[in-house]
Amino acid sequence: MTLGLGPIQLLASAAAAVLAGMAVRAVVPPPRCLHDRIRPYLSPTLALFTLPAPRGAVRSVFGPIVADVADRLGGVLDRSGPEATLLKLRQAGWFGGLAEKEMLSAFRIVQLRAVVVALAASAAAGQVLGATPALRAVLVGLGLVVGASHARGRLEKAVAERRELMRIEIYTVNQLLAMRVRAGGGVIQAVQAITRRGSGEVVAELEEALRFHRAGWRGGDAFRRI
Repeated sequence: MTLGLGPIQLLASAAAAVLAGMAVRAVVPPPRCLHDRIRPYLSPTLALFTLPAPRGAVRSVFGPIVADVADRLGGVLDRSGPEATLLKLRQAGWFGGLAEKEMLSAFRIVQLRAVVVALAASAAAGQVLGATPALRAVLVGLGLVVGASHARGRLEKAVAERRELMRIEIYTVNQLLAMRVRAGGGVIQAVQAITRRGSGEVVAELEEALRFHRAGWRGGDAFRRI
């Protein structure tokens, strides 16, 4: 006896499987590999040449396919271009320690995941409600819109929140830097002293500039970069 499942039933089953997998991942997250743990301590220049993290057989086969789909989808969703998206990612402080190409790829995967989950949830909702084909099409379209805007909305919110934190912190950091420089030290030495004792979003940006400086950038170029 065959079940005779249609495409909607198959999509609903796939949605249930995806949601179950996400629930399991939330309860029992996979362990971080050594490569991911040491990457944040590498200089920005060296991060471009580190070896990729070890992959399983499934990830090795389907990883490039998923990355290509995510890149194409991201190109459609982000009309402002990759440079503007990278700037937003740096402003939000997302994916710190990754090279720029890897940052963009990671965000593309986030966008693709949001779209897939939203589409699967809307299709499953249509199946559960027993909606008509027209209503199911509306639900799928709504899911596509929600999924496409979700990642970008999260990014914009993260930028705004981080900007507000930095606005609060910058006055104190400026005062400390001014005192250090007036005491006779250089700018780089003053920044190093602040980063050794301080914390926060502004200090994290200054640490990023110091990493670029240690990687061979001139001090002015490193500070302009942040």
